[in-house]
Amino acid sequence: MNSIVSAQLPLKVNRRALTTWFAVQGTSIQPGDDILIVPENRDPKAELKLFEYWVGVVQEIRGKSKARKDTFIIILWYLSKHSTKPSAETTDDWAALGDLELLESNWEAVIDPLTIQSKAEVIKYCDTDLREGHFDAETFYTRFSYDVTTGRITFPEIELCLCNQRYNPDTLPMALCVECQTWYHTACLIENGHVDNDKVSQNLRDTAFERLLIEGSRTYRELEVDEEDYDEVPDSVLELARSRIVRGLSKYTIVGNADSVLGARKFVKATLETGTPIPRTWMADLLLNDESLKTEVENEDPFTICPKCQGII
Repeated sequence: MNSIVSAQLPLKVNRRALTTWFAVQGTSIQPGDDILIVPENRDPKAELKLFEYWVGVVQEIRGKSKARKDTFIIILWYLSKHSTKPSAETTDDWAALGDLELLESNWEAVIDPLTIQSKAEVIKYCDTDLREGHFDAETFYTRFSYDVTTGRITFPEIELCLCNQRYNPDTLPMALCVECQTWYHTACLIENGHVDNDKVSQNLRDTAFERLLIEGSRTYRELEVDEEDYDEVPDSVLELARSRIVRGLSKYTIVGNADSVLGARKFVKATLETGTPIPRTWMADLLLNDESLKTEVENEDPFTICPKCQGII
């Protein structure tokens, strides 16, 4: 990246800040916008894959006018595993990044407007927030930040899987222990023998899943109900409520099904405890449709056990 940018704004273009906008191919570019930047030595007219572009966020627009020849753009770079070669001691950190994942950084640079291809969409994604909504898999997203002074990625302090590795949406899928609010790679649980081998009935297992809520109570988990109590619960809601909570790979998507599964479990809880009917709009309330609902349901064997609380995952 170094050869098309400079660490400081050149004196010859150190003019007043244009804080309004700048047009790129008819599109208004403003401070705060994320932008796609054509890499050095690449033809601006060539069709590049999304991950091949460099990405930055506009900080300031400076120049005599809004004409390209008179304007320079001050940005902060986003970094990715495609644009940056990590040092030997940070290789494991970078292994947590997905193909379209970007790191926010404090690396300031000045670029020529001619290198801007278009605006970019970069989703802010918090992988510890179970309420995160889905976004297209072919979209840039960012979870972490990179400090150029230390050369390290800043990660939040969270409980890690048995393998001590963070979540990479493009590799092994993960399942959530709702009790501990800890994500584990399903493969790690199986490899370490944390599998539910008890000969319990599918009904008992299903009931255990549907009662697992972040704000759930022991009273609700031990609530005795009859089969007819489920008569007012649509089969599709019940199937979703009894799903494992998973994320990762194209099968489960980057965000996973936590929000919709926990939402379905709340609907079932209200029905079993107070007789509240499932709203007819339940699918829209959970931001689902007939097609997306199919990807949210996950009940494949083997069922796994949390290493800490021994609850089912």
